[in-house]
Amino acid sequence: MASSNIHEPVRVTEDTEPYYKYTGPFKSGMAIANHYGFRPIAPLEPDEKIKRIFQEKTKKEKRERTDKAGEWYIDAADKLAEVDAYFNEMDGWEQPVMAAHTLHPRRKTGKVRMTIFGSTKSIAEGLILKATLSILEEMGHTDMCVDLNSLGTQESRNQFLEDFIAHYRDNLNDLGDCCQTQFKHDPLKVIMCDNDTCLEIQDDAPQPITYLTDETREHFKECIEYVETFGLPYRINHQLLGSSHNDSHTLFQIYTSGEDDDGDRNILARGERHEHMPKQLGYNRCLPTISVSIDMPGQQYESYTEVESESVQNPKLYYLHLGKEAKRESLPVLEQLREAGILVIHSLSYDGLSPQMQQAKDMNIPYALIMGLKEVQEGSIILRDMFTRAQETIPQDRVATRVKKVVKEE
Repeated sequence: MASSNIHEPVRVTEDTEPYYKYTGPFKSGMAIANHYGFRPIAPLEPDEKIKRIFQEKTKKEKRERTDKAGEWYIDAADKLAEVDAYFNEMDGWEQPVMAAHTLHPRRKTGKVRMTIFGSTKSIAEGLILKATLSILEEMGHTDMCVDLNSLGTQESRNQFLEDFIAHYRDNLNDLGDCCQTQFKHDPLKVIMCDNDTCLEIQDDAPQPITYLTDETREHFKECIEYVETFGLPYRINHQLLGSSHNDSHTLFQIYTSGEDDDGDRNILARGERHEHMPKQLGYNRCLPTISVSIDMPGQQYESYTEVESESVQNPKLYYLHLGKEAKRESLPVLEQLREAGILVIHSLSYDGLSPQMQQAKDMNIPYALIMGLKEVQEGSIILRDMFTRAQETIPQDRVATRVKKVVKEE
């Protein structure tokens, strides 16, 4: 299990769908995404149909594409392209689908995008965030911070929007000319203004977190708990509202703690959860989706080739978890394995142990790491030989060293 092979595509499920190998400047980022369970796929770009839908949806609004502090931007056309690809190509894959690809046309900077389709669970946010942070650390970024917010269900979001728009409409005459114009196009954008008068109006504006249902509040709490396991500073940013054109749920952005030459935060990645975008494409069902867009400096152009299923690397290790506490503590263990160059498969979207054991058996994987509540409390983990059923308990901070030795001896 040599680390020199870490950039080769690694199997993430037992299906036989094609994988893609990236060999250009996106290589490391895509390899990290693959380690966390994201299948490398070919780049997805909006076709003419999606561009027309996007233009109609936004009324051909010209968006300001800058990275000013707190500004939110993920191109809706990119998300529509991903959703369309899911229904045309991925709906029959093992669910939920975790996919990663790159973007560079039409852009000043390249991007790595990771998307999870079909999961409503907070572990989806946890995986996306952890993989994103690992990619950014690999790029050399330090002193990173995370902003989070949630707009909840479509119903709670609509109620918030109604009250938010009413609040700003009542104060419209006090807004600056630019904000009055912006309010007509996308009301949520006015919250980005740093004019003193606008800030006073903003202080009294409704906050979406107060509209959350008990279920969405618990979901958001779990997302925060995942971030806390990363040991990074974070805050709930009430200005993080997405766009009124999109049906955002959880939102986050990652930035460096310093400022750029203009005194603005250097935002490195943005992500959000949505579920109603398929209806914009004519599909008659919702699709719970969370995605992230990571900026790659400079005009990066990827090089990628399709890899047949039989050429994809098969990990010799399966990570098994039992219980939400073990699921939460899984991400630091996966990172430890990645840093050691150890290939691993996981199914953190599963809740029960039986389906995980069955998948490991079906894929003929010889070793498994098992973590439950007892192991979380003791700071340990079980290493099991799946063929002989012999097992040993090892400290979590020594898992990579022990696994490497056992697998090498096989």
